[in-house]
Amino acid sequence: MKTFSLLSRQGLAFSFCALLAGTMLTARAQDLIFAGGIHIGGVEGILLNGKNGKKISDVQFGDASGALVLAASWSPCGTHLAVGGQGAIDADGTNSGLRVYELSGNSLVKVAALDNLPVAQHVAWSPDGSHLAYIQTNRLQVLSFDGASLTPASGIVEISGSFSALAWSPNGTDIAVSAPNFSATIQIYQFDGSSLTQSLVHSVNSALYNFTWSPDGAYLATAGPSGVAAGVYIFSYNGTSLTQVATYSNGNRADDLSWSKNGNYLAVAEDPAVSANNVHVFEFDTATNALVSVADYASGTNTSSLDWYDDNKTFALTDSQGVRVFQANVNNGTIREKFAFDRPALFVVAVQKSC
Repeated sequence: MKTFSLLSRQGLAFSFCALLAGTMLTARAQDLIFAGGIHIGGVEGILLNGKNGKKISDVQFGDASGALVLAASWSPCGTHLAVGGQGAIDADGTNSGLRVYELSGNSLVKVAALDNLPVAQHVAWSPDGSHLAYIQTNRLQVLSFDGASLTPASGIVEISGSFSALAWSPNGTDIAVSAPNFSATIQIYQFDGSSLTQSLVHSVNSALYNFTWSPDGAYLATAGPSGVAAGVYIFSYNGTSLTQVATYSNGNRADDLSWSKNGNYLAVAEDPAVSANNVHVFEFDTATNALVSVADYASGTNTSSLDWYDDNKTFALTDSQGVRVFQANVNNGTIREKFAFDRPALFVVAVQKSC
């Protein structure tokens, strides 16, 4: 276990992010959006200007036509993008299901990859950007990243079944996963810089698709199917246990959810199978542990992924049409679409963050 304090950890996080940031300050101001999915037209991903939705460049994940992007996450300071997927076989035969790109001008340039990894379904950066966690079906591992290479930093945790969600806590130590086989368990592993140790197993009455930690690490929100269970659960976390404090369900399946940077709002994207209103923004009252609806929107499409901008009022999502960017007005309870970029079969979206 690391012995330095949270204050020291935050100082290291800033130092490492600043080291990697280099000349990226201008690029970060664009709120860049990466979206990825199925191989179309020789590429699996796109890079968009988050201010106007204009395409900046295509992003190739692999040379093979069967390549598929399943996960993406910007590093904490927005200098690098981690992408996970499958079928990413290069011309030389190298199969790298996990790749890290650096933003260079208007292009994402591959700087590191984990070779001989056929698939990575989920990826998550440590808060200081020095490590990267990934899930390969039933395996969880943490890698170190020095700006140019990925190196195993922990052994591989292997379970019977499959992991289905991954999120790294802002405290820098706790990594939450859901396992196995979309069953009703949340597992938390603690990373001490060289090993992963399971510290908690918590059962819930729902399958779990995605996680998001509150910015202070005090709450974990989960997305999953409704039916007999809730689509959204909120758990408080005290470092040793999870306690369910709030739920939400309107009958739809919750596909993804994301906490705003200031921690005040939770955005949720759903499949509109039961209720037409399938995009929501909630305010979470920590004093009462109440999840209060402040705005709803009927997108009319199936959603798959969602991520906030830094401004705490704008978010991007992928649906059956492409990428759509929305702005929430919590004062009058409305959500309006700002712009859209049409491109079929995009499954994941990641909005670039600043330090």
